[in-house]
Amino acid sequence: MHNFKCVASFIFACSNRFSRMKLWGHLSNISSLIDLSWLVGGDFNTISSLDDRLGAAIPNALAMEDFKNMILDCNLIYIGYSCSNFMWNCDNLWQRLDRVLFNNQ
Repeated sequence: MHNFKCVASFIFACSNRFSRMKLWGHLSNISSLIDLSWLVGGDFNTISSLDDRLGAAIPNALAMEDFKNMILDCNLIYIGYSCSNFMWNCDNLWQRLDRVLFNNQ
């Protein structure tokens, strides 16, 4: 049997872009300190692409770019899902804000 060790971080990000940017910075710092596999999951309160939304609202392109940059900086990958495409909705807007990311150091 393998002796697999990993670090897990659980996220509930603020809806404010600038607060999320601070969180992205903290996650980038943490990633540089961890020498184990790292699972990061929760409500990131932003989307990474237009495929993560359905509806009339225009997404914040800068917020999407910030999120994608954090994912790249931390060497994280999206491990997918097996439920509904969109987990959050408000009126006619549906989005995937919850996800699990992983790196295998």
